[in-house]
Amino acid sequence: MQRQRIENTARQELNDEDRLELCRLLIKAGYTVRLVKEKPEGKNRYEKYIEYWEE
Repeated sequence: MQRQRIENTARQELNDEDRLELCRLLIKAGYTVRLVKEKPEGKNRYEKYIEYWEE
């Protein structure tokens, strides 16, 4: 399985607590999970997303 992402959308902004809960559920389901915080080129804000995959 390729790495999948759960990102914020314009209508749905996940807070840190929601992100951690999603990670917990994915880990319990057997996925490898990584929280990512990156600053896209040309933007002033960092974007946070969850990356997950099966090994």
